[in-house]
Amino acid sequence: MQQLSTYFAPSERASLAALVEASDRVQRDETVAAMLEAMPTWAMVVNHERQIVAANQLMIRALGASDVRDLLGKRPGEAMGCEIAHGAPSGCGTARECAWCGAAAIEKAWHTRKAVVQECLVMLRDPRGQALDLEVLVSPAMLERMKLLVIAVRDVGAEKRRRVLERVFFHDVMNTASGIQGIATVLTHANEPSVDAEFKQLLVRASGDLVGEIAEQRQLMAAESGEIVLEPVTVGLRDLLAHVRDIYSATDRAEGRTVVLGECADILVETDSTLLRRILSNMVKNAIEASRPGETVKVWAEDLGSDILIAVHNPTTMLPQVSAQIFHRSFSTKGPGRGIGTYSIKLLGERYLQGHVAFTTSDRGGTTFTLRIPARWPS
Repeated sequence: MQQLSTYFAPSERASLAALVEASDRVQRDETVAAMLEAMPTWAMVVNHERQIVAANQLMIRALGASDVRDLLGKRPGEAMGCEIAHGAPSGCGTARECAWCGAAAIEKAWHTRKAVVQECLVMLRDPRGQALDLEVLVSPAMLERMKLLVIAVRDVGAEKRRRVLERVFFHDVMNTASGIQGIATVLTHANEPSVDAEFKQLLVRASGDLVGEIAEQRQLMAAESGEIVLEPVTVGLRDLLAHVRDIYSATDRAEGRTVVLGECADILVETDSTLLRRILSNMVKNAIEASRPGETVKVWAEDLGSDILIAVHNPTTMLPQVSAQIFHRSFSTKGPGRGIGTYSIKLLGERYLQGHVAFTTSDRGGTTFTLRIPARWPS
């Protein structure tokens, strides 16, 4: 079966001769050249095929190029090292996911001939899962009857990450507080001493988690300035998974749903226990929220030798437009101000625990999120 050349924007590219001619005409125009260099952000000019024909020195240097000729003919995502562009049928703009990134702003600007501003998350081809958080301004321009687009790109990663870390904190504090409320509700209606003793112990542990999360907020905020101090300790994974399962089984969100602990040997892992617990809590909570009453969420772990794999499964399937954006900051099907859970899983799991976060989803198999981290803390 022949693969499509594109799933979104047109795949055609200009010839080398046309690119060189367009680049020469842009660079000869002193007004355009001065405008590009005056911009305090990355700036570029692209042709109708979304290929770069000019760029300012800020962008050229940032991308490790010696001059604009190193970028000539590349599309924006290709020049920046976008992982999606690399795997797309015909490069930047032609993957399914491109419908939700800066490529969509480019297409809209072409069709409306009006300026378009859009946020864009560029997932880089980087084993650490790094990304660029960008604000993209696309403005149509005309030069000697040649239609072009001027694109200004501003890095908004630092300011957004700072806000996100704050929201992660409040999001997770609410998770733990909800668990405490659920346990307290059970205790209110329980009349058996054995049940009282069990849930009192759960209440002590959950309230301890809450205090710990508040104390660790300082540590998370320090990540913004690169001053975060992680404290690796040896953690019994089965006990940790059982603890998270017990806490979230008692929440109102889990009503009618079952959370079970699957196969999980008594694996020891050396990592930051606070961050790992936060990641696991979000994985379980998200799976519960995605499930319907009567369905089961399963949590398990596997010993892979030098790594350990933690998995959380629910039987529902994500829509393509959801799975394409699931790790994007603040994306959610639940409305504004939600969706931070999956982003925080990726942020904390990969940037700080030096692991890898992934997921699979299908009609037959449901959805499984996985976290793979080193069994021993890297030096």
